[in-house]
Amino acid sequence: MKFNDVNIEQRILEKTTDLIFRRGIKGWNMDQLSQEVGLAKNTLYKIISSKEILIEKIVIENIRSVQKQIESVIINEKNHLVALEKVVVLFPILLNKYCTSSMQEIFIEYPAIEKSVRSHKDEITKSVIDFIGKCIEEGIIRSDITKEFMFEMLQALVLYFIKSGTKGEDITKKLSVAFNCLMDGVRKI
Repeated sequence: MKFNDVNIEQRILEKTTDLIFRRGIKGWNMDQLSQEVGLAKNTLYKIISSKEILIEKIVIENIRSVQKQIESVIINEKNHLVALEKVVVLFPILLNKYCTSSMQEIFIEYPAIEKSVRSHKDEITKSVIDFIGKCIEEGIIRSDITKEFMFEMLQALVLYFIKSGTKGEDITKKLSVAFNCLMDGVRKI
């Protein structure tokens, strides 16, 4: 039975992701997707009941992938200062890799997806803020700075470099330098 085959569902998700990146969300329909995947349209609808559900599944899967990778760094890196720097540098790279440039288009076309995305984003935010709290408790970050404020400063750095159009190796280098400036200050001692 094709509609219970995990490999076919994975192929559908991969082809849909490809279509979203190439054409946006309005540049294709389920007929075209069924042709790309090599399934009859009615079989495709047995597997995925609607385009909205399919897009939501892809977006949430991508966000979960980002979350897993960030949490892996937080859990596996024993030096919390190094882990914090890795998270700051890794986050925009993962966003560029997994979050489509069509996200605004998706939110406009399917507002219910935005609510689901925001709840998953809040989970990532909470895990990073909790980790920053551990860094404060361990004395890595000054105790007069709240974990929420520190998160906002890190977020501002990341957003600045993303909005400036910095990508790839450049964003990694610049975020690393910016993170070190934030942590060490710019004053010569």
